[in-house]
Amino acid sequence: MLGRISEIARAANVPLAGERCRPNLFIFVTAQPTQLLQAMDKQKRGVTFGDASPTVVDEFINTPRPVRVWYDTSIRTPEGTPPKQGLPNAAQVLGGGLQGVKVYNDNDRTSHMLLSKTWSFSYVYVVVDQARLQAVARGQLADYVALVGLAQIKPEAHLDDQSFLKSLYTTEQISKAQRTHIANSIVRDVVQR
Repeated sequence: MLGRISEIARAANVPLAGERCRPNLFIFVTAQPTQLLQAMDKQKRGVTFGDASPTVVDEFINTPRPVRVWYDTSIRTPEGTPPKQGLPNAAQVLGGGLQGVKVYNDNDRTSHMLLSKTWSFSYVYVVVDQARLQAVARGQLADYVALVGLAQIKPEAHLDDQSFLKSLYTTEQISKAQRTHIANSIVRDVVQR
């Protein structure tokens, strides 16, 4: 499964770290997914579910699905650092009374075309209900896990095409027109087949 997911990620231009990386995609295949999630909640709630409300966590744990995915995301600048919330840049340039090192506000970099910050995955937990896999081939499962593990997909979405992942990871994430570029890219990819 790891090989197939890595293959899909490379084909979609998903940035992958080397073999000695800190993992952020965790896949659990279990006959008791609810019990696993309850144990994760009880033992490591802050690590597993971050600062999500108990209501949201309980709904996630108690909603049976063949595959459940928990995304923990964070905001980053295009350079990959946490955004700074300093004084408006114009105030600092004009000598707005700051002493010491200037801290520019990343919000000021947003334009009509580009965003100053984007969302990225801190980690993703994919919990697969083994009892519901009778008719699913290992390759099909790997394809689906790659899709939901590499892109934040709504559980009810019906996507079965790797064109989406490729389009998602090859478009400019800071572009405000990213959704349009993704749609156009998927159409081009499907038409070329």
